[in-house]
Amino acid sequence: MSYALTNATIFDGNKLLKDHSVVVEGAKVKDIVFTEILGDDVARIDLEGALLAPGFVDLQVNGGGGVLFNDDISVTGLKTIAQAHLRYGTTSFLPTLITTSFADMKEAIKVTREAKQKIPQVLGLHLEGPFINLKKRGTHNPMYVRKAADVEIEEIADNADVVRVITVAPEAVTPKQVNLLSGKGIKVSIGHTDATKENTQSLERAGASMYTHLFNAMSQLQSRELGVVGAALFSKTSYAGIIVDGFHVDLDNVQIAIKSLGDRLFLVTDAMPPVGSNQKQFSLGPLEVVCEDGKCINNEGALAGSALNMAQAVRNMVYEVGIGITQALAMASLYPARALRIENLGRISQGFPANFVILSPQIEVMQVVQEGLRIDLRDS
Repeated sequence: MSYALTNATIFDGNKLLKDHSVVVEGAKVKDIVFTEILGDDVARIDLEGALLAPGFVDLQVNGGGGVLFNDDISVTGLKTIAQAHLRYGTTSFLPTLITTSFADMKEAIKVTREAKQKIPQVLGLHLEGPFINLKKRGTHNPMYVRKAADVEIEEIADNADVVRVITVAPEAVTPKQVNLLSGKGIKVSIGHTDATKENTQSLERAGASMYTHLFNAMSQLQSRELGVVGAALFSKTSYAGIIVDGFHVDLDNVQIAIKSLGDRLFLVTDAMPPVGSNQKQFSLGPLEVVCEDGKCINNEGALAGSALNMAQAVRNMVYEVGIGITQALAMASLYPARALRIENLGRISQGFPANFVILSPQIEVMQVVQEGLRIDLRDS
């Protein structure tokens, strides 16, 4: 089946296009052409002046639709999470398993491998912990926080076809372990850590190339010690995710991060089960979490992920942080795709998957296209 999306402003991942149409054939983009040269034999879908952009790519999704991946490590659970985030424009994501037992980690690898074949949105797995610093665990279950054993790292490395990102603390892993993981193509992300600049940069030299939820659960920039935050901002090559929900990071710090990292800063939601559901409370290991007015707090008073969706994150970047719409959209699509070195995501281009989000002037999601299949959210 072939059709053309017309009468829209198109953000192709790099620039805005007027008077163009996107031709879709099956699950792929066939072409982007001037609307005036479209053939009469092509079915046209009028987007009524909307903004057409690449589908969002979220590298940190703990849950959604009332499901927490840690509690429901199943393909069915991932389908629910995927559907919850699709309504907010996320057409690709990494289900994220928070600190847990190694048995659960192996089960998550197995389930995610199966899910990749059945759920188009699932790119692979993000293991957030358990090799982190207990002091900076946030809402992670302290029972499982530990230093990495070589046998565990080797098994994770052997599953690099599924594990795309692993969050670790420099205090809990060795440079040799990081080098093994990165050598297999797994993105090693630094987070939940109280490390010094020196220890952090030693992991970068070993192959770490990302930072998990910048500013949160990491040592801060000080006058005589950069800490992990300073090391991230000073890095010339690493990427960093950031949660822009108005609770995790001061908006001025978001501006500072943009100035320091540019196109290596990308949006993540760190989403929990309330996204796409009416759920307000859930358990995370021994901790109880309550979400009110978009803020998730555990019974120890710590932030526990977020109730943020990617469309809201983009709106926050535009309306609260004050950056342009094209940069905000790239932070939600192109930049995270680059962080994972996925060449055919985050842009609308010939031969790429037909994954789009169609937005109103207020940056509300009106329609989503997943591998060529249109979902009109105005009808739901």
